[in-house]
Amino acid sequence: MSRTVQYVLNSLAAPLVAVLLACGATGASAETVYYSADDFSVTDEDIKLYLRIEDNPSGGVDWGSPERVRQALFDVYTLKVLSREADRGGLLSPREAAWIAFYQVALEKTKRLISAEVERQLQEVDWSAEARDYYRAHPDEFEEPATVSVRTLLLTAESRTLLEAVELASSLVPAGASIEQFADIVIANTEDPAGGDGTISGMKKGQTVPEFEEAAFSLEKAGDISEPVVSRFGVHVIQLLDKSAETARPFEKVERNIVAMLRQQRATEFANVVRASPFTEAPADVIVHQEQIDAFLEEVRVQHNQSTLDLIKP
Repeated sequence: MSRTVQYVLNSLAAPLVAVLLACGATGASAETVYYSADDFSVTDEDIKLYLRIEDNPSGGVDWGSPERVRQALFDVYTLKVLSREADRGGLLSPREAAWIAFYQVALEKTKRLISAEVERQLQEVDWSAEARDYYRAHPDEFEEPATVSVRTLLLTAESRTLLEAVELASSLVPAGASIEQFADIVIANTEDPAGGDGTISGMKKGQTVPEFEEAAFSLEKAGDISEPVVSRFGVHVIQLLDKSAETARPFEKVERNIVAMLRQQRATEFANVVRASPFTEAPADVIVHQEQIDAFLEEVRVQHNQSTLDLIKP
């Protein structure tokens, strides 16, 4: 399609969109024609079907955005013009057209049947009971890991040996230093590039180097201070600020998420059952001609093997 034709279509579409939106707002029921030729037309009913729009309770149509309607007008008109050209060129046989029509309609019917059946089955599930059963069967998924909040003094070995760093750390932190005293010591002496007061909040296992983690989680109560700890970063002295044990998240806090996950799983399962039902629960009037099916597939197999041999022959 040339740019000139497309420009004309876009120019025509703007007033047509205004008409469509006005009709929808006023609840007009008469079918309106926007493009017409000797053998086709584009109407508001075409646009409704193309956009899958249903009449609202008041009898009007909620068309949505003007851009969406403009694109629909363009698409439907283009389809009708180009499909007519294809007909004139004999590009699709009546038999092919009939099959495509059947296939597309059957596909849409099947989608709607599966959707309706899945929705029916979902409504029959006691989701709270299902969620609770899942919660009880998978406790590991709902554990809140243990955490510690600590403050740490870091001395590096860049300008001193590790032994000197350990001795300096020990001298800077007096036995029984309070939380406030230790904070002042850290602020005045830490060599952590991040600076600050050395606070690390809500640390979980696996988030830091093993030496630091082991020392931090071994502290028992707020205010406890570790011995100097050596890691690849230098020498640390750690004070515990807060500690929480591993706990299970209450069912009430996770129920909604579990239900959402289970609904998605069940929807897939129910849909698969419906898709398989023609084979698992074949209708009483259906006769399966298995011998013909087997013979047909064997014929295809032999043909395929021969084609493969023909390809590899010198």
